[in-house]
Amino acid sequence: MNFDKFQPNLYWDHLKQLQGFPQNFIAPIFLIGKLTQDNTIVEEIKEILKNNFSVQTLKAFNSRSKIPVTGERNDIEKTVSALLSFGKIDPHLPLGEIFNLLEFDNLYFSNSSTLKKLANNIQCLKQFNGVKKFCIYKDTFSCIPEELGELISLEELQILGDYDSLPSSLGKLVHLKKLELSMPKLKELPQSISDLESLNVLMVNSNVLEEIPEGIKNIPYLETLELGADMWTRGLNENLGIEPWFSELLVLKKLELNKVVIDEITEHSLPPNLEVLRLSSIKNLSQLPESIGSLKHLKELELVRCTNLKELPDSIGELKSLVQLDISGIPQLITLPETMGKLSNLEEFNLGGCDNFTHLPESMVSLSLKMLRLKRLPALKEIDGTITFSPLMEILYIEDGHITITPPDKKVFHGTSLTISNNAYYTHLIKNTDCFPSLEHLVLKNINCNTPGIENLKNLRSLSIEKVTGLESFLSTISLCEDLKEIKIKSCSGTVNTDLFPKQLHLLEIDNVDLVEIGDEVIQLNSFVCSRSDILNFDKIDRLQTKKIAFHILSKNTVDNEGYIQSFPESLRNIKELTSFKFRGSVHTVNHIDALQNLTELHLEGHGLFIYDGDLTYPIREIVPFQLPNLKSLSLLNFMGDNLEEILKGLPNLEELKLRSLTEKVFPKGNYPSLKTLDIHECDFETIHAVEAPNIKTLKVAHCDCFNNSSFDQISQWSTLENLSLRFLKCITTLPESLANLPLKSLSIAYLNIGEVPDFIGDYKDLVLLSIESMNIETLPNDIAQLPKLEYLSLSGTKLETLSDEFRSLKLKELKMYRSKFSGNNMKEKIYAKLLSPNYTKIMDLQFSIE
Repeated sequence: MNFDKFQPNLYWDHLKQLQGFPQNFIAPIFLIGKLTQDNTIVEEIKEILKNNFSVQTLKAFNSRSKIPVTGERNDIEKTVSALLSFGKIDPHLPLGEIFNLLEFDNLYFSNSSTLKKLANNIQCLKQFNGVKKFCIYKDTFSCIPEELGELISLEELQILGDYDSLPSSLGKLVHLKKLELSMPKLKELPQSISDLESLNVLMVNSNVLEEIPEGIKNIPYLETLELGADMWTRGLNENLGIEPWFSELLVLKKLELNKVVIDEITEHSLPPNLEVLRLSSIKNLSQLPESIGSLKHLKELELVRCTNLKELPDSIGELKSLVQLDISGIPQLITLPETMGKLSNLEEFNLGGCDNFTHLPESMVSLSLKMLRLKRLPALKEIDGTITFSPLMEILYIEDGHITITPPDKKVFHGTSLTISNNAYYTHLIKNTDCFPSLEHLVLKNINCNTPGIENLKNLRSLSIEKVTGLESFLSTISLCEDLKEIKIKSCSGTVNTDLFPKQLHLLEIDNVDLVEIGDEVIQLNSFVCSRSDILNFDKIDRLQTKKIAFHILSKNTVDNEGYIQSFPESLRNIKELTSFKFRGSVHTVNHIDALQNLTELHLEGHGLFIYDGDLTYPIREIVPFQLPNLKSLSLLNFMGDNLEEILKGLPNLEELKLRSLTEKVFPKGNYPSLKTLDIHECDFETIHAVEAPNIKTLKVAHCDCFNNSSFDQISQWSTLENLSLRFLKCITTLPESLANLPLKSLSIAYLNIGEVPDFIGDYKDLVLLSIESMNIETLPNDIAQLPKLEYLSLSGTKLETLSDEFRSLKLKELKMYRSKFSGNNMKEKIYAKLLSPNYTKIMDLQFSIE
């Protein structure tokens, strides 16, 4: 049985049965006594401590310091502070063992009061032996103490700050696997570092460190070595480099040097079994040694911001295991050696920020790259296209539009997806489409598309165009792409005429172009989306024979040169297969909807519900009623008409109704046999009355200032209601007992003017989610603690003053509450701690994972 800090009582009886109790278990005995609220156990532990341990141990136990168990981020700071208080009283209390039982990731001291305690009793540090990871920050100590060496259990040690030395006792940490030193003023490493026989990773960042002790070559498991100046400060380390004895680091697999000054790397000084070599911001280094080619196991080579590097050695071609090569920010580099073509396993090549780079070696045509990125290469004017046409290419990114790509040899490109942002490469693609037999998905960005020929990509299925020029010329032949099913055009200048497209499409999506002109020819579509664009020939909308239409027309856009539509065109009636129609824009009268008998989804929104800069508000003034027996979902937003009842009468099979910003005072009476979801937001309804909804599952009402208590007579009769949400309703002053019989699975209330949460919520035995947010209440009814299926509870913004211990019996998956490092939580930790199940409940800040 494992110790559980949230339920210490459960472990107590188990602990007493273990061999060696109590002498061998001072840590769990002490901790259980400080965590439990069972006075019987507390007295029992006091007696055990009195009879079996020192007077100081009992005195520490009886002190007023407390250990918090809330699941909060600052638990560790408060816990460490309490442990230091205990350790000052009892210098033999195993604080590290107690710390581990609380299952924190790592030990650190950061709170000012805690740091003061530590400074006044530095001997206490050794009592934390047992912890695995220790982080020392800049204010933890005035200098790193010798007592650090007493923490022989440490496996990871991180030191950050302006410390200039380390104690020789560091070498006692024989279990240390990772040592990270970000100490810009560190002058030297102790020779004892070579005694760290378990060390696997050594990271040292210092601006003034003079050398690395040669003794580290005797560390048997050292695989990673990272050296350099401090990354957070300016300046370079002028002393560190690659020493000749580095070649004796036979186990080392990864070597990184950053922000150091190196004149040269001597031959055969690199560790022979390296798999990763990264050189970044290396000043003065003008060349790499020829012996780099002997690194037979090297898989990754990264050369970044080595400003004096002029060339790479020919021996780089001998790196037969190299998979990834990254060369960036090397302004004096002009080209690469011809031996690059021998890198038979190279898959990823990134070249960028090299101002004087003029050409790639011809030998690179033999490579089979999977990824090629070229960017910020102003002097590179031309590329042999064969390099870019690797048959295994998956990602190709050529940022510089000025680069000309010469025609390659006929070489088949087997990739199915391609993104192009280079004019020359686009031209090359268009002229050699037979080399792309498998290309199905093409994305064009920031290029000139004046060259026609896209129709020759015979297997092209989807095309995305963004911020291109020459749009009209490009589209002139797109109708010949017979297998093209999806077209997306975004943020382009020019006119898009629908006559230019293939006559059979799955999706046509146009966003933010100058003008969309509906042509004369009929297109068969599954979905047409048009947004943020002027529209011409709106009366020809029936040329788009589609199942789904969505228009999003801002007030700055026009329809047939008008900023406000008086009504929909009569031709809308001819789109007989339309199943989904969404319109958001400026229209006075919605009409002709009655002809769309196959509609299952209808969204009508007057423009201005969500205001954009410079936009105006244009609510819908009139909706001509319609009879639509197949309609399942209706959304009406920003509608100022008064005939909602007449509209709803023609929708006998409506399942979902969303209303927002309507001005009618009373929700229409009537029978809604199929209605399952009713969502009302920012409407002027005062009540829901005489509304028959025998199958309703969900009711959401929010921000309706006039909505009042009289609606509950109707709501309480909806015997199928499972989800109820009432939020921001200032006229709701009570939740009546009549709601108790509803079979709710989720209940959400927020910003209601009720004085207390009603007891009957405890009767909702199927309740899974309960949200009580921003409510002025003191406590929760105890009956809620007995809800057997409750898994999600939100109390965000609700400041409970008390909460029964019975709530510890809940098994919540998630608790949502407001937390802030600066302004605190919306509840005291002694309150919400009762709602946390150990190693199970997650505290959520914004929303539940199921929302």
